[in-house]
Amino acid sequence: MARCLWTFLILSVLFSSAVASAQTPPAACTAIRNASAYRAGYITGRSLVRQAWSGVMNDCDRVEDVEYAVSTALQRSVPTSAGTPYLTCRFAGLAQGALSQVDGLFTTCADECYVEGQFIGEVSAMAYCELSILLNGLGIDDLLIRGSVQTCGLSFEIACDSNFETTAISYSNPFGRCLPYVRAPYDAVFAQAQYNQCAYDPIDPENP
Repeated sequence: MARCLWTFLILSVLFSSAVASAQTPPAACTAIRNASAYRAGYITGRSLVRQAWSGVMNDCDRVEDVEYAVSTALQRSVPTSAGTPYLTCRFAGLAQGALSQVDGLFTTCADECYVEGQFIGEVSAMAYCELSILLNGLGIDDLLIRGSVQTCGLSFEIACDSNFETTAISYSNPFGRCLPYVRAPYDAVFAQAQYNQCAYDPIDPENP
């Protein structure tokens, strides 16, 4: 019976999505010593993930790697025999703390990469507009291939695409406005520039 309770508690924490209340001990860990064990595990679990994150140099392109490694490590480290209530709650807290920290990394990376995409969208749109105005329009080039993206790349491209268009529509300099080079007959040129400039991991079709 004790072993079943142990396994149920650990697995329920490992696959729980209730991150918002993660610091609240589960019902099986409400006794003073067990609640303390859960909180201690929670704090150390977060610390362990921060160490893993530091090990990959806080690289948002590797946040999925960290998630996979943490999830795998937790599932493999589930004890196969029953422990004391203290140990049960300590491990449950460690697992929840680790998963909560990973969840926070995804949010942080998505926000950081979104801001980067906004910046690149604005800067590259300004460059497109300056060239278009000074040269009375640009021509068609090869359409780059957008490489596959994950959390960071997706956030980057969404922000870049949006800001590229917004910036170009309103951009002007002493020689003219960019709007004519956003619409027909330059709409295809503009769309290609946006697509190419906002590719997070562009692939040259001539050298894939």
